[in-house]
Amino acid sequence: MTPIIQATQITKSFGKLKVVNKLSLEVYAGELFVLVGPDGAGKTTTLRLLSGVMLPDEGKIKIKNYDTRHQFKEIQRFLGYMPQELGLYHDLTVMENISFYSDLYEVPKEEGKKRLKELLEITNLFAFTRRKAGDLSGGMRQKLGLICALIHAPEILILDEPTMGIDPVSRDDFWQILVKLQKTGITIVVATSYLDEAERAQRVGLMYQGRLQKVGSLKELKQPLMGKILEIRSSAVRALKERLANITGIKHIFLKGNSLRIIGDDLKGIKKAVVKMLSSQGISLELEETIPTLEDVFIESINESIQH
Repeated sequence: MTPIIQATQITKSFGKLKVVNKLSLEVYAGELFVLVGPDGAGKTTTLRLLSGVMLPDEGKIKIKNYDTRHQFKEIQRFLGYMPQELGLYHDLTVMENISFYSDLYEVPKEEGKKRLKELLEITNLFAFTRRKAGDLSGGMRQKLGLICALIHAPEILILDEPTMGIDPVSRDDFWQILVKLQKTGITIVVATSYLDEAERAQRVGLMYQGRLQKVGSLKELKQPLMGKILEIRSSAVRALKERLANITGIKHIFLKGNSLRIIGDDLKGIKKAVVKMLSSQGISLELEETIPTLEDVFIESINESIQH
């Protein structure tokens, strides 16, 4: 299958800081792809490069076989880009903002009217078209930004941390919209620092310190850790981390809420060692083998990166 987006060994530096480091990535038509990583991982710069807003220092990017370095105008016709800083005019109404972007993309009037009706319906903004953008809630502003990015009916939609700073209900609402859009055949690429959002994707790219650590479906990413995750629950969970760190077989140990999660190859042996150590000290605990989460995968990936 030929990828609709293909980045090959792209690098971008700002001064001496290499923000994106020899990153290669393929996204396929019609999929919902999520690029996830902590702040400073290079996600925003990567999306700017993929959308053609910024050019790489090295490497090349093709969108539908068009080169972002030389064919940006052609790419603009079928690509929608929603940056972190929305280009909305707060003193204009919802409808005036949409009309501005519709004119900017030279959308034919009749086509624009039909498209607008569909987008207002999917985002539930029908009742707010006369409200100024500056008076909208955070979640509603994001929906307006989404409409503006989609008004010219792009085949590809790129969104940079679209739910950052909005409440959980609005976050979920926004993602339901994205899932509906993806089902219509549009290709969607989203950058986020929320691991739970990545669980909704067909494929996920884990990014850390400018590099793409791992790429795959959730099943593919989690499979290597199946049977290797042990969860410990105890009232003294924070104090236990250092005591258990040197047990043979434990590769990584980290806190998650009120529990400890252990990654290791020999869970049977680890269980015995943990019980032996803590029962002699009168510490009560619950141990359970558990299914790996994307957080487990990400932490394992980061630790592997640091070790190498």
